[in-house]
Amino acid sequence: MIYQLYGLTLQTDFRFRSPLPVAEESSEADIIFSVSPATVNPHGNRGRRLYRSVAAQDDTPIFFIEEYDDRVVFTFTGIVHYHVIGGKRVIAERVGDITDSLIEIHFLGLISSYLLESRGMLALHASAAATQHGAIAFLAGNKGGKTSLAAAFVQAGDMLLTDDILATSVEPDRVVGAPGFPQMRMWPEHAEKLIGESEAFERVLPNIDKRFVPLSSVGRGDFCSEPQQMRAFFVPDRQSSSDAIRIEPIEGAAVFKILLVNGFTAGIAEACGFREMRFRAIALLAQRVPVYRLVYPEGIQHLPEVRRAILSTIAK
Repeated sequence: MIYQLYGLTLQTDFRFRSPLPVAEESSEADIIFSVSPATVNPHGNRGRRLYRSVAAQDDTPIFFIEEYDDRVVFTFTGIVHYHVIGGKRVIAERVGDITDSLIEIHFLGLISSYLLESRGMLALHASAAATQHGAIAFLAGNKGGKTSLAAAFVQAGDMLLTDDILATSVEPDRVVGAPGFPQMRMWPEHAEKLIGESEAFERVLPNIDKRFVPLSSVGRGDFCSEPQQMRAFFVPDRQSSSDAIRIEPIEGAAVFKILLVNGFTAGIAEACGFREMRFRAIALLAQRVPVYRLVYPEGIQHLPEVRRAILSTIAK
């Protein structure tokens, strides 16, 4: 099958649970992905170590990255190797007990982020919506509020552009955000409050309570399948002690720092040699798209008013 993913074309026979948008069969593949039980990297010597994650109790890293002459290999110790060959072909080599669900999580997250940044695109940890005034994104980490905010826009009739990873391209006169796929990931407490249920949705992983939420369950479930010019970025700041909504411009070096630390795999991308590209792209993005601090009260009942305040800001 041929799919669209983060602005790239993916060819694969792997069966994704996530509903990736289908591309034209005649489309030329940017990425070719497959899963193999056989050894595909017969190198006798170790490659050049690029990155080593936090170690487990016995000092064994959870995962590490090595560079060879013809490939970069992401190793999750004892379970799987991901061979990225020529920046285009990706082979997941099973070496232990790993489910297809975890392979999918790895590929759609870490591996895709690496592929995007290797092509000069910033992979930001963000959720984004397409509105009548342009696309907006919410930059935040886990449980930072980005998915709930994007869901509130979808519930009000706007379109989801992406959830969790926003692939951005800095063009001469604008910044473009690429679409992800029509699905959101929510913690049960958030799904219950926003949608009214959570148990009906599949877990992202068996040992994690986070759920896959089909976009069709969120309002009208409209998905934006075309790249969009980015109108603004917002950094959520939920507060339980106030009912006030404030949208404050962030300027200067603070903007650069926010965009830098909100890379989906910022430290890994820099370790893999993308630092110069990232700094240059972030500097240009900071010049062309405003970034705001969004202060808003805890509670989903406030989200419609938060949306109106955001739209009023970007419509100016």
